Amino acid sequence: MTKLNASLRLCGFIAILFASSRTDAAPPFVRIWEGIKRADISNEGLYSFLSEVLIRTTVTANPNSVQAYLPMILDLNQPLPADAFLKELPFHEAALVIHQSEEAYNAAQQVTSGWYREAHFLGFDKSLSFSASPKIFSGTLEMASSTNKVGFDLRDPSRQWDADWQTGYVLVSVILRKQNFTDADYLSAVARYAERVKAELGEALDGHFIRVGPGHILEFLRFGGQADYERYRRTLDEISARFSEGFIFDYYRKLADPVAHGLVSAAPGRAFSVRFQRPFRGCQGTLVAMATRGKVSQ
Repeated sequence: MTKLNASLRLCGFIAILFASSRTDAAPPFVRIWEGIKRADISNEGLYSFLSEVLIRTTVTANPNSVQAYLPMILDLNQPLPADAFLKELPFHEAALVIHQSEEAYNAAQQVTSGWYREAHFLGFDKSLSFSASPKIFSGTLEMASSTNKVGFDLRDPSRQWDADWQTGYVLVSVILRKQNFTDADYLSAVARYAERVKAELGEALDGHFIRVGPGHILEFLRFGGQADYERYRRTLDEISARFSEGFIFDYYRKLADPVAHGLVSAAPGRAFSVRFQRPFRGCQGTLVAMATRGKVSQ
């Protein structure tokens, strides 16, 4: 093992152990990204770009603002079901990024002078890829588009935000719209599905975000721990079965794997919960912070 790999693995071990040291802030600022790869980028080229550039840079370029980062990658070779509304993948990579606050997010953008935003388009089509900002769901949904960059926060607005998305169990789903379903009926059915999840899983969920596209729903559900996840996963499956006439739920539904920053290897069909010390100061900063807290000997 090289010294670099050994250092990364040590840093990764530390990051997973101490990721729970969250910087408290309210309200956080959430971004839901979906990226469609450039036509001149191969599948393997995209995976390399994600592993070596974008996933690492999302943390390092936003060290004082980013609190949680959950990227996921579709299998670019997996065919869509025959009864799906879409004939092509809705996106190739997506992510939920949670910042300390909108003010901290804007400050990070000023520091990078736009290069971090533009770095996305080394691998993704700029005209088709964008982030959406979720708003509190009030019963009506809209489709996200380049001119309407919206997602939805489905948690009870009366509940205080106290979830740390860098911990817990996060279930990531891509729900596909079936054919012979008008736009109005589709959005109405998505709203009813969201209401049922909220009604039947509300106590178990610490967070629930969706982004609705013309033929898919990108969904992030956070359970506080394994017990809540195991107890309510059956309920979620039962809710899904009730809406199976209009949706395909088994195309992509996976728990995000906890992996330390610097050790994420993008691969088809994977979802990750990237672990890192907050605020991010690299491996050396993590060791210094731990030493200050008496976690390691001086």
